[in-house]
This record gives sequence, C-alpha cells and structure tokens, in this order.
Amino acid sequence: MDYIINREHLLGQLVITMGIWQETGENDRTLEDRCEELMSQLHPNRRTAIAILEKHLAMEVAA
Repeated sequence: MDYIINREHLLGQLVITMGIWQETGENDRTLEDRCEELMSQLHPNRRTAIAILEKHLAMEVAA
C-alpha cells in the first residue's frame, strides 16, 4: 500500500513540476533537474518511467 501511495505522490509531484517547468519556458535548470530526480525515483529506467507517466496522464485525461 505504501508503494502505491508513494508512486501516486511521485506522479503528482512530477506532473506539477513539469507543468511549472513548461510554463517558465523550459529554461529553468533547477526545475529540469527536479523532473529528472523525480523520474529516477519513479523508476531507474528512464523509458519505463516515461511509460508510467504516460499511462498516469492517460488515466487522468480519461477520468
């Protein structure tokens, strides 16, 4: 259960951070580094982390 809660928290933080980074014109290196850190916490394999994020976003859009 803790894993699911942690994963949902990471996904939420990642979506928020990526949104802020995008709004700043994608020029903030600190936000970019934070996105990278959150992605690595989500999954060590970057492609897998991106796939998890894409599925999460698809579920959010569908809801």
